Amino acid sequence: MSRLAGGGAGAHSCITDVTENLVAEFSSRFDQPAISLTVRNCLRELQGSPSAARVVGLERLARDRLLAHLEIMDDRPCPTAGSKPSDKGRR
Repeated sequence: MSRLAGGGAGAHSCITDVTENLVAEFSSRFDQPAISLTVRNCLRELQGSPSAARVVGLERLARDRLLAHLEIMDDRPCPTAGSKPSDKGRR
């Protein structure tokens, strides 16, 4: 049985591992709560998938979502005076 198959401690461990990996990769652009929320949302999207697909697909899907957000952020005009660029796209 995979780590996400029945939920519980195994699922929590997998979510934590994926979140930590993505924080290490994207921390310069997103804060930890935003990355964690993305991982949880992706897991919710994968709930109908076979458990093996959830394990393999969770990090990939979350990374794709974060990269898509970066593309959107990069296409936006520069922030207005007084706003912090680092706050853009964090939620």
